[in-house]
Amino acid sequence: MKNLFKKFIVLFSLMFIIFGFNFVNATTEETPDDVSLECKSPQILNETKDACIDDITLIPKILICTEPQILNESGDSCIDKKPEVITCTEYQTLQDGICIDNKVIESKPDPVNIHLKIISGSLSLYDNDILVTACDSKNDGVMYVTPYCALVQSGIPSDWNDFWLNSIGDFSNDFTNNIFWMWLANLNIDNTNPSSSYNLSAKEYELKQNDQILFYYNTNPLDIWVDNTAPALNDVITITVKELGLDSSWNPIWKSSPLSKIVIGSDIFDVDTNGEYKISILNADSFTILGQKNGFIDSSLFTISPVISNEEVDNDEENIDRNSGGGGGNNTLEKTFSISDVTSFLFSNQEDDGSFGEDMYTDWGVIGISKIDLDDDSILENLRNFILENDIENGSVTDYARRAMALLSFNINPYEDTSVNYIEKIIREFDGSQIGDKNLFNDDIFSLMVLSKVGYEGDDEMIKNIVSFVLLNQESDGSFGSIDMTSAFIMALEGFKDVDGVDEAIETAWDYIINEQKEDGSFGNMYSTSWALQALSLNNSFDYEVKKGIEFLEDNQKEDGSFIDGSISNKIWATVYVLPAIYKLSWNEILEDFDKQEINNGSNNTTEEDNRNEEELETLKIEEIEKIENILVLENNISPVVVKKEKEIIPINLKELKKIENLNNGDDSSLNMLTASVGDAPVLESLNKDGFWRSLSLFFFNVWSFIVNIFI
Repeated sequence: MKNLFKKFIVLFSLMFIIFGFNFVNATTEETPDDVSLECKSPQILNETKDACIDDITLIPKILICTEPQILNESGDSCIDKKPEVITCTEYQTLQDGICIDNKVIESKPDPVNIHLKIISGSLSLYDNDILVTACDSKNDGVMYVTPYCALVQSGIPSDWNDFWLNSIGDFSNDFTNNIFWMWLANLNIDNTNPSSSYNLSAKEYELKQNDQILFYYNTNPLDIWVDNTAPALNDVITITVKELGLDSSWNPIWKSSPLSKIVIGSDIFDVDTNGEYKISILNADSFTILGQKNGFIDSSLFTISPVISNEEVDNDEENIDRNSGGGGGNNTLEKTFSISDVTSFLFSNQEDDGSFGEDMYTDWGVIGISKIDLDDDSILENLRNFILENDIENGSVTDYARRAMALLSFNINPYEDTSVNYIEKIIREFDGSQIGDKNLFNDDIFSLMVLSKVGYEGDDEMIKNIVSFVLLNQESDGSFGSIDMTSAFIMALEGFKDVDGVDEAIETAWDYIINEQKEDGSFGNMYSTSWALQALSLNNSFDYEVKKGIEFLEDNQKEDGSFIDGSISNKIWATVYVLPAIYKLSWNEILEDFDKQEINNGSNNTTEEDNRNEEELETLKIEEIEKIENILVLENNISPVVVKKEKEIIPINLKELKKIENLNNGDDSSLNMLTASVGDAPVLESLNKDGFWRSLSLFFFNVWSFIVNIFI
């Protein structure tokens, strides 16, 4: 009983110490002494003298004026209101104190006949004669007949920002690439005269009868200049094709347009390096001429009307056609190309085993001449035997693709007609997004060329991934780093145009190649020129460019039948590149087609040297592979699962997982949690409020027990 009493005393004391301070610290509120309240001016005490209020006797009175008077500035008297001065714009009139828009008093201008042309790149949006009526171009109530009216009345939608044209149809100004809508009246580019149409907006220039109005975007116009528009019989006139460009000071200028063409009737003629073509006038017939160049707007038709007397006509009735006497651009060089010389060169440099030395020269030799009718069939037979008997076992994916192209050129099945399945070799280099070296894309391009001929189509997921990877490497100018690889891309992706983005990418690649063609028809060296011509031959729109390029190749054939100077290997290499270009044969036409055969994709780019079995995985320590980028988690040594490297991986051995059977009630989520990324790992929630108070009570209970045990 005594011990119990002691415990009670200690407990009571402890409770008083913890909770009693609230009562001890309590203080009684003292009643302040009764003091009088003092107010500050302009306030005074109220009647009960317990609060301060405003002294209304000191507040000034507000003076209120009646219309039409107003309070003066000092606010102490009313004065008459001054009449408000209303200012109207030059297009308005003041009536009864209100500005009213002027009415158009002058007569409405007469309609004007013009020719309107609207061009975006290679697309013609409008090209017709049109009768243009006046409209309020400037939004000032005054009617004018302007190119703006013509554009609106054409029915083609447009958007304007005041006097600035933003868009026509679906084509808007591109400020990133500096591509804007421009306009010209009669191709006038005089920027020295402020009143010239070139210096005026399409909303300001007033149209005249028969004006030629051009709105253009992402292209430039051509123009025809003739030194004599009314020549006499036997005169020689010079026709010059000009293209619109800029000088060094960014001023507009008409400059000569080499690589252009002159169209006379149904005949097409090449201009010289100065953009000129000469023609002799041999009869009295009038004729029209037209300038053309890829990437530019055709010139307007230009009519030549010879001035010839009746006597001259009688004397020259039997003259030959006017075009037969042309000089300058109408002359062509005598061709020196000889397939016999090529055959002799290749035959004399073929090895005894049928090869051309290294595999690279041999494979390209097969691709280059397999479809060419050489004078000696033994060259092809020896090459065929060599590639059938000499496989590439341990090469790069580019080696496999090149050899597969050579086999396909000879109509040899690369799946099964040799001891090496080259298609399987290529497929096994696929890592889920691309083929071969992830830092290169040329191996992907050559692989796609092969796969397009062995049954693979654009709806194949692997093809889609490879194509996507390749497209990511296209430059803004449409190239893939060089003319060679850009040309290879066009040929390789020609078979996969149904994949999103391919068609557009090929178009921009073609534009890049065309812009790189030199005045002599070449694209740099023999190698680049050959591949460029092969790619361009896929599109009939580039017949002229291909023709010029072939002339360059033919004119540069050497006496020994080759096409460059240098080592024998390089001479062979250049020669077998040139041959299919001269004959307009792309790889797509050289390589034969085969049906697709199933390939066991196996380990998705996991070679025998790289495979890790479960025993090897057991030796890996977690701290050594914490930051590994790609983990191959092998399940029963079958197909690996590739984990993307977007998050840091915490790897674990599958055998160790088998020992953890009590995690998460033994379900499969234990594997998911252990192999999840750090970002996906579960996070413990903070203790809630109830848990906090339970922990605090337990703490005080333990303290109290400790004190009791000491003193009792």
